[in-house]
Amino acid sequence: YCLKKQWMYHVGMEKSRFISKFLERSIDAFVERNDRRDGIANKKFVCVELGTYCGYSALVLASTLRQAVLKYGQDAFDFHIYTTEVSSKLLNVAMSIFRLAKMKNYVSTILVQECDPLSTTLKKHLPDDSDGIDFLLLDHAKPMYLPDLMDLESARLLRKHSFVAADNVIFNRLDGYRNHMKRWEAEGFVETNLEEMNLEYSNNLKDGIEMTVYLRDLP
Repeated sequence: YCLKKQWMYHVGMEKSRFISKFLERSIDAFVERNDRRDGIANKKFVCVELGTYCGYSALVLASTLRQAVLKYGQDAFDFHIYTTEVSSKLLNVAMSIFRLAKMKNYVSTILVQECDPLSTTLKKHLPDDSDGIDFLLLDHAKPMYLPDLMDLESARLLRKHSFVAADNVIFNRLDGYRNHMKRWEAEGFVETNLEEMNLEYSNNLKDGIEMTVYLRDLP
């Protein structure tokens, strides 16, 4: 439909594969860390998406995470997804999609107010015992990528072992975001890499996903 009739803001099949593989890396690292925690109860893997839209990318995340549960077993790995959106109408559409896909128990939708700091809103929903965000996907309003990222960093919701994927950084020329990550990389706090590909549902428009792993807690 999106290829032949109406372009939409879904991540599409090609990008979904890249995001899933990056998420799998995050899951494997999370399980390995938990295996080393002698006598400490396993925490839920916290996955946050900024920009729900119709729920396509949240289902990509949920499907990948469900496969990890089958791989490791629920005693070793459990998860929850928190997806944010500024439009209540879009959230209603997404919730219908989650119900149809039988994924509604794994996804919490969060309506955000543009005037409120993102970190404040998220902290009201994340588990009390959470160490922060394990995996973050940014796919919301492009001018908000860097401000929201810096807010989450300042709130210590992004820390050592957090994985962050930011879509559309080439097509939307998000140089400020990419330069921010490059500065952290130069100081040894993150490892960051650009995966270049076409814009979703396009054969000739260049785009890319910036994929970042936090190696150390930020100062």
